[in-house]
Amino acid sequence: MKTFLEYTQLQERQIQYGKNANYGQIVFFAGGAASGKGFSIANFIDATKFRIRDVDQLKSQMTRMDSLLKKYPELKDLKLSDPQAVFRLHQIAKIERLPEKQMTALIGGQQYPQNLPNLLFDTTLKDLDDIDTYMPQFLRIGYQPENVHITWVLTDYSVAIVRNRQRERVVPDDIMLKTHTGAALTIAHLLRAGLPRSINGSFTVILNNPEEVTFYEKPGKDGVTIPTRTVKDFTYIKLKQEGRPMPSYLEMESRIRETLYHWVIQNAPRSAEIRRQYQ
Repeated sequence: MKTFLEYTQLQERQIQYGKNANYGQIVFFAGGAASGKGFSIANFIDATKFRIRDVDQLKSQMTRMDSLLKKYPELKDLKLSDPQAVFRLHQIAKIERLPEKQMTALIGGQQYPQNLPNLLFDTTLKDLDDIDTYMPQFLRIGYQPENVHITWVLTDYSVAIVRNRQRERVVPDDIMLKTHTGAALTIAHLLRAGLPRSINGSFTVILNNPEEVTFYEKPGKDGVTIPTRTVKDFTYIKLKQEGRPMPSYLEMESRIRETLYHWVIQNAPRSAEIRRQYQ
């Protein structure tokens, strides 16, 4: 393994948090809609160690909740392939405070610092709402800042648009743009302004494009190898180790900053503000 700030092809095949601890870790797993966060969670980390808070999954479950169907009969006929229907689900989830209720259920309402469950937020991070909303509560019940991590899944925006149109739950085009642009600007803000006091874990950026992921192969007929579904290698930058200070963006090693700049410019939505923030 090279130094933690270097552009690296991951050899261990998994990113670990808190030395792969079974308890006490929180990860904000960020990225625009259809950026491949689900694939990254399934293949680049040990997801079995985490209780995952996925708002998209919650919205899918909403159409089958009897209590909501009685209150909002239109849920029964909503199609997740309709962007307007998805927007309505978002409204209802917010009205009913379902994300907050989901988080309370994940934690279990217990305060045992030695056994606090590992939590993973599947989030766009288009703003800092999740961090601002939940971190005070997490700190009160025993989670430690050095065990709170950020991982950004950066994907070619044009690829994400195609993926979105092929999914069961289609996100409206304007929301797609907002989530990808917002994520890039939020990460830039954290790099320039520094992390909140509540976060002192690792800070990682994954470049999740098809050409950056390789799979193990197995022998086939006539000496031809066949790719499997098991990930062998993928590309990431670790900008900060847990518990260590993170240099400001302008103080980072120039080749690291230049690599990140090119990744963002080549993959995030075209935006003068994004370009300016990463220069």
